[in-house]
Amino acid sequence: MDMNKVYELCMNSLENEFKSGTNDCNINVIKLVDLIAGSELANQFTYKTVKGGIRQLKALGFNNTFEMISPYLEEVTVTIDGDIWMHPTVEHSFAIVISGYLLAVNEEHTEFKLVPKRNDGTYYRIREKEWVVE
Repeated sequence: MDMNKVYELCMNSLENEFKSGTNDCNINVIKLVDLIAGSELANQFTYKTVKGGIRQLKALGFNNTFEMISPYLEEVTVTIDGDIWMHPTVEHSFAIVISGYLLAVNEEHTEFKLVPKRNDGTYYRIREKEWVVE
């Protein structure tokens, strides 16, 4: 895994405005899966609203982002940079573990921030390409 590219993805999110389909928690997690697992999932999305993103997921045969990326994930209890946190009750809410924090969107959905890691939800590690079972 090229951690420099993971950090670059996270820095890009912090430095740019939140924007559905370009810089939001779902597309960032999908881009991270592409980066680590060698998939090309993000190329399938061109949405500009949350509803548009959900429509595109459904058109691809998925109910939510987790359903689409789950073949690339394994649940973990000890996290490292590049792991993904999934909200316990909001199926479209993700964050990326980075430097002992979570890269997460603020409550107003206007920007990304580094926040303390959470004890609720579930953490996942993305399998590198050679370990993905399709």
